[in-house]
Amino acid sequence: MTQPDVFWDKLHKSLKTYLKPTKSKKFRRNISFSLHGKYDQITPIGPKQKPIETFLSELLYDYGELSDSLKRFTIISALIRRYPKQPDWEKIGLSKTVHLRYHYEAFLNELYLYSERMKMLLTNLKKKCKKKSLDEEAIIIQTVLSDFLDALQNAIYIRGRHVHVRRFKNNKIEQLSDLEIFSGMSPYYDQLKDEQYKRLRKDLSKEIENFASDLAKLQNNTLEKIIPITFSKLKKKYGENIPTAR
Repeated sequence: MTQPDVFWDKLHKSLKTYLKPTKSKKFRRNISFSLHGKYDQITPIGPKQKPIETFLSELLYDYGELSDSLKRFTIISALIRRYPKQPDWEKIGLSKTVHLRYHYEAFLNELYLYSERMKMLLTNLKKKCKKKSLDEEAIIIQTVLSDFLDALQNAIYIRGRHVHVRRFKNNKIEQLSDLEIFSGMSPYYDQLKDEQYKRLRKDLSKEIENFASDLAKLQNNTLEKIIPITFSKLKKKYGENIPTAR
């Protein structure tokens, strides 16, 4: 059963106030720019954003990056389960083992990116707290961030995952790669390779699927801790008496 995303519910409720037809077209445009990363290249035209508009659009961007990263784990799990062999793949050395290794390394890389995006979201909120003289709240957010990083490291350690700068090596993937060398020499090796590939593909896919579920729970638990600071204290600092959408 999917765990409710309370943080997104709060953010969506806040955004609805500004996304109504009667509200600022400028704000809707700026949200679109934020989601597509266009603020990196484009200076928005027109009147300057209100502080609350900037606050919400930046929060939406940070949350969107985090949410997108979380979804990729499920996608990678699905890709590992399938090997859509193409006629020209063998010519360039794209075997089943290479396909498997590529997506497992993509999983490890995404794990690093996910951690960085959570740090970005929480660090940006901490900076906003300090800017608005919410010093105690900034300390709370730093504690939440530290707890998240500790929990993430524990999850990685428990499941035996390691993220390195160098190419990741999985013993079972290496064994499968060795079997490919003998492929075609004997029906025995062909059968052994196919059996190991099917088993490893299933195991890795399930591992990532389970990890994605664990990570979703960790994300929800982490963000729920900062809801009062984000949608009450900080929101009030950036826009006094902002109406709540029904």
